[in-house]
Amino acid sequence: MKKYGNLTIGGLQQKIFNLVLTTIIMLAVANSIVIAAQTLGWTEHSGAWIIALLLLIPVGCIANALALSKKIVEPLYKMSDSLNGLQGENIVFEMKDEYRTGDEVQLLAETIADLSSKTVKYINEIEAITAERQKLATEMNIAMQIQADMLPRIFPSFPDRKEFDIYASLNPDEMVGGDFYDFFFRDEDHLVMLMADVSGRGVPAALFMVIAKTLLKNRALQGGTPAQILADVNRQLCDNNKAGMYVTVWMADLNVRTGAGLAANAGHEHPILKHAEGDFGLVEYEHSPVMALDEDFTFAEHPFELQHGDTLFIYTDGATDLQDAEGNMFGAKRLLEVLNRDAEAAPKEILRNVTAELESFVEGGKRDDDITLLCLHYN
Repeated sequence: MKKYGNLTIGGLQQKIFNLVLTTIIMLAVANSIVIAAQTLGWTEHSGAWIIALLLLIPVGCIANALALSKKIVEPLYKMSDSLNGLQGENIVFEMKDEYRTGDEVQLLAETIADLSSKTVKYINEIEAITAERQKLATEMNIAMQIQADMLPRIFPSFPDRKEFDIYASLNPDEMVGGDFYDFFFRDEDHLVMLMADVSGRGVPAALFMVIAKTLLKNRALQGGTPAQILADVNRQLCDNNKAGMYVTVWMADLNVRTGAGLAANAGHEHPILKHAEGDFGLVEYEHSPVMALDEDFTFAEHPFELQHGDTLFIYTDGATDLQDAEGNMFGAKRLLEVLNRDAEAAPKEILRNVTAELESFVEGGKRDDDITLLCLHYN
């Protein structure tokens, strides 16, 4: 036997052993009495006493066994009843005096009580974590809504302007992300278009996105060429950028009356252009550096001109970097194939076609970036 605090481990075994030993001793005594009576000779009077004694011995053994079994089993039955009564919010197993037997029965009861207490504590912690996560999810939903409200989402965006048709979409990988697009008039004739992709993911990227988008739009409304606007905003983004985040930006200023445009590309994906009588194809040129890493960066400008029936398509690398179940990337070549299947479609239908193809491609595969698309058809 071992001592465990105030308990005796092996106490039940010892009690059973004592019962058996007592029974053996009583039977031995009874046997000795019978032998002695036979040796000394039976008498009618002594025989009656001997028979009575012999009957009392097994009765005593049985009574002792019943008492012991009751002492063991009764607390177990009460524990079982208490456990069966635990339900709903009442799941605390209370330690009662009848369980304090000083042996393994008490150890079992104390173990159950300890487990019950830990279970209640664990449940309370889970409820607290769940409540916190629900709160966080609510806050993230609000943040997602705020971020979405910063982007043009009403189409057609300029119903009175017949010179062009524009449509855009953003499908974030997480609730909030770092991609953004924008388009707005800086004066009566000039439409500014933006497509950008902030490094990283989640909340940090979303916060940097809000800063970058706000600075770009405010600076663009003041006038200047895309290269000048990117240079000024780049210097602002470099201030206190201790996290080392950066953003790729494609920016264009389009005269919607003449079709003449000027674009600057800060490390962003090459635009895709379709002329009225042709197919969609990449417009490739040497990239300027990404923004927010060096305040002395300069940005090149690329003039272009849209003719009647031309279509411009801009996107982030979340589309081309998409991977299928085998690890194959969607790529620019496949993107061009999808665009050229229905090259004469309106911008809204073009984005639907591309989005559907991307969703079909990535099924069972890997997606870890936002997907942002913008399409403009020049009338």
